[in-house]
Amino acid sequence: MNIILKNRTILPNIAKQLNNDLVLILIGARQSGKTSILKLLAKYIKKHYPKNSILYFDLEKPDILENFLDYRSILNFLKTQGIDKNKMNFILLDEFQKMPTPAKTLKIIHDHYPFLKIIATGSSSLEISKKLREESMVGRKRIFTVFPLDFGEYLNFIKFDDYEIFKRVIEKDIDPSSVKQKFISSSEESAIWGLYPKVALLDNHEEKRQELAEIYQSYLNKDIVGFLNVEDAVSINKLVSLLAVQIGNLFNQNEITKVAGISRHILEKYLFILENTFIISRLLPFYTDKQKEVIKMPKMYFMDTGLRNFAIKNFNSLITRQDTGSLMENFVFLELLKRKKITDEIRFWRTPHKAEVDFIILGEANKITPIEVKYKSFAKPIAPSGLKAFINLYLPKQAFVLTKDFYAVSKYNQCKIYFLPVFLTAKIFKILSQK
Repeated sequence: MNIILKNRTILPNIAKQLNNDLVLILIGARQSGKTSILKLLAKYIKKHYPKNSILYFDLEKPDILENFLDYRSILNFLKTQGIDKNKMNFILLDEFQKMPTPAKTLKIIHDHYPFLKIIATGSSSLEISKKLREESMVGRKRIFTVFPLDFGEYLNFIKFDDYEIFKRVIEKDIDPSSVKQKFISSSEESAIWGLYPKVALLDNHEEKRQELAEIYQSYLNKDIVGFLNVEDAVSINKLVSLLAVQIGNLFNQNEITKVAGISRHILEKYLFILENTFIISRLLPFYTDKQKEVIKMPKMYFMDTGLRNFAIKNFNSLITRQDTGSLMENFVFLELLKRKKITDEIRFWRTPHKAEVDFIILGEANKITPIEVKYKSFAKPIAPSGLKAFINLYLPKQAFVLTKDFYAVSKYNQCKIYFLPVFLTAKIFKILSQK
């Protein structure tokens, strides 16, 4: 278990909120590591708040849940556990949405028992949002999204020596050429099998495949069937497979409805569910001129590439695949999503003449940064035509081309273009943070 309780990058952000009076809520996909983060928080609290009590409860266990039916039953139960509600206590709740009226209950505890600091996790933002709407908790909660591992966390989990090198390359201006081969191999492995913590910790490929099957079946049985009937679960399973084939492409609703055999209304319903249960993410286009750029069709990416590959039953190495480019593009999207600032937005750019850039980061002060993924070897720094077109139109100060193994810096029309290997996607934010 010690190896599973490796540090997560989100932990310091949560720890900063321990001193306020807010209810802290961690949401994310099943098996993304929320329970491990709760246990890491428990260790942190014991170290930094030694005089306070800490209790952890798994509400998926019926015998535990029966004590959390309303605030009175919770207070009575905590009293039997030796908790004094008039002294500072940390109450850690796993899968809190299992409570009959979680919003109402947590609101009462927050308003009337300030010494009970609640930190709760939940797997379905759809179910959580529905229950939180039942009783407003505005000003009483802080929500964190827990994703599967990012690439740095993955290295920290399984290859600590490589992780230390990786950190130095990210933080300092070090040419990674001498160590790039090990990172290329690790990034491709993580793109194939995904970055759910349990999957990442397994060495055997067959065990990885079985764990992904378990995650997916658990998702269908526990999240989907809760909102749809069994027949609909079959249809949504078919839709997931169709979406898996189309990652990184413009999403054409008319084509999908025809192939899936469902109405547009049902498709929108399913997409809403898939997004709010952390299976897919829609990427919206960036535009300023509605007459010139495609503004309606989004692009789709999976929230875990391993789950995506499970949906199409393809875990082959990248050298033999036809979808290597789109798979590594999905990998980059997830790295950007997991590491971006909360104020940043991610978009893509495409014109009717098919000039395109894979990702646009919209930062503070109207800062625009284009990122193009070209997963191949470069001999020299040649900027793709779509990136040049974007630079000519919007005049960004910095741009990025993510390659397989090339590392260089060039300039085009006063824009500094960084060529980085895909495994160094995290370095983008380090460069952007520099004055």
